[in-house]
Amino acid sequence: MMVKRLAVLMATYNGEKYIKEQIESILNQDINLDFTLIIRDDGSTDNTRNIIREYADTDKLIFIEGENKGAAQCFISLLRDNPEYEYYAFSDQDDIWNEDKLQRGIRAISEINGPALYCTNCELVDSNLNDIGRNTHRKKPHYTLESVLCLASCAQGCTSVFNKELASIIQDNDIPDVFIMHDSLLTCLCALIGGKIIYDDIPSMKYRMHDNNVFNSSISHYQIISLMYLVWYQLSKINLMLLEIV
Repeated sequence: MMVKRLAVLMATYNGEKYIKEQIESILNQDINLDFTLIIRDDGSTDNTRNIIREYADTDKLIFIEGENKGAAQCFISLLRDNPEYEYYAFSDQDDIWNEDKLQRGIRAISEINGPALYCTNCELVDSNLNDIGRNTHRKKPHYTLESVLCLASCAQGCTSVFNKELASIIQDNDIPDVFIMHDSLLTCLCALIGGKIIYDDIPSMKYRMHDNNVFNSSISHYQIISLMYLVWYQLSKINLMLLEIV
């Protein structure tokens, strides 16, 4: 029987302040599945790389040092360059994962045939991990094709666990760089090809709010409209290719 494996993909950049806590929370996951944390540093100029190197001896961590290409492309390159896993999860550099985060994700999608994506709510905390009194989602999001392509709904990347059937769409096809972030790409593709998107309202992690968070909220209305046009145009071509795959 084949032993199934999971890759946790983390992109780092000048994250020395919180990276150690996040690495520890991932390596301490309670999961009955072989998993590897693969970190690509995106050209940090602080002590981030030295902190990651402290874990070089563990057999659960692979460290890649790269040049700066931005968070989205850093995550996508990690996914493209590691096609040998059955499950995947994205990780930010500054959060804290609950011990059962990965196990819950695998349990939710392991019996699904075809592309599947699991995501959850997050407990919002301040920079010192103090609860700020609310979660990321105040109400249940709906991941319909229309809402996803209009960028109104997106499975938050740092909460996501997804399978090889979904990952292979990115790994095996030349998908244009027209998306704001990696999680938008993944959510759009899953919705487009009729994959299963499962949302769990119970938080799986602590999402740390601080001055250096990376958000999509800085995108202008003009950029969103332009992006929507490119998304619809490019994904319509990809959909034709995928008809032969799914």
